[in-house]
Amino acid sequence: MNNTVKLWQPKSIFFSPLRGHSAPVYGAAFSSDGKIVATGSLDGTAKVWQRDGTLLETLCEGSGAIWDLALSPDGQAIAAGCEKIVKLWHKDGKFLGSFNAHESLVYALAWSPDRKILATASTDGTAKLWQPEEAVAGAPPLHTLKLDDSGFWGIAFSRDGQALATGSTSGAIAIWKPDGRLLQAIDAHEATSFALSFSPDGKMVVSSSMDGTAKLWQLDLCSTSNTSVPQKIQPLKTFKGHTQGAIGISFSPDGEIIATGSLDSTVKLWNKEGILLRTLTGHKGGVLTVAFSPDGSQLISTSFDQTAIVWNLDKILNTDPLEFGCNWVRDYLRTNANVKEEDRHLCDGVL
Repeated sequence: MNNTVKLWQPKSIFFSPLRGHSAPVYGAAFSSDGKIVATGSLDGTAKVWQRDGTLLETLCEGSGAIWDLALSPDGQAIAAGCEKIVKLWHKDGKFLGSFNAHESLVYALAWSPDRKILATASTDGTAKLWQPEEAVAGAPPLHTLKLDDSGFWGIAFSRDGQALATGSTSGAIAIWKPDGRLLQAIDAHEATSFALSFSPDGKMVVSSSMDGTAKLWQLDLCSTSNTSVPQKIQPLKTFKGHTQGAIGISFSPDGEIIATGSLDSTVKLWNKEGILLRTLTGHKGGVLTVAFSPDGSQLISTSFDQTAIVWNLDKILNTDPLEFGCNWVRDYLRTNANVKEEDRHLCDGVL
């Protein structure tokens, strides 16, 4: 047994696919109540869905691929990174406006928990903090963050809003105060560092990388760094198991599970000790984003295969794969005339 769950049921109790985009889906987020999900795609649209895959709304304003998408904590606004600009919609689909954010691709977005700040990360080598309504009216960013002139590919707020993490092309991750002060720079990975996610208490952060690993870091949030040169420190844990780059990562709301998504087309669930709990194989292309629902019972993943999947973690983590499989095929093994006699007893002893 390797804890891999392969699911072929047309309508699965384990997941709901969201189909409707015509290009890779890069961004996804749950609403604050967990009942609604939003996705953003290189097809230039954002879509709003029920968790069961029912499409509620398609948002399209102008042109430009959507590289990331974020729902505001109060559930009232959707922000999307569309090439060099940021677009904003109300949850009911009304377009709120856009602003020129960067000189290159806006690859990642994050709202502060109080909704006052929208953070953007770009391959132009900067991350910026905006007041979104003022930015639409033409106001400049509150702060511009730069580390080592390499592009930023990931950005995330801590859940108390007191810290911000960025991931860079160089493999470095950096921790900042919302006022732009650099707290810590870590020489974290051997290749581009993509997504980041804080633990619920804000004392740790996990990072994913094109080097195929994810790492868990203890943070020093008590002092301001006197150098922007990333320092080499030891991670608390290194998560190895993906066969290609790890692009998406998310800490569960209770801090007990870490989800990773990889170009190897799998989603993996780990505990904080680095033990692999499950491998989810539902996508037919590289996985780009993973995000937990607010209550931790669901996980959404997006993929190059032009779909998103909402995974039912309560079912997945509390189902024994062998028992489930045997319950599914037991009658077939017993009654089908084409089954060899020695194979009819494969599930004997399995409850």
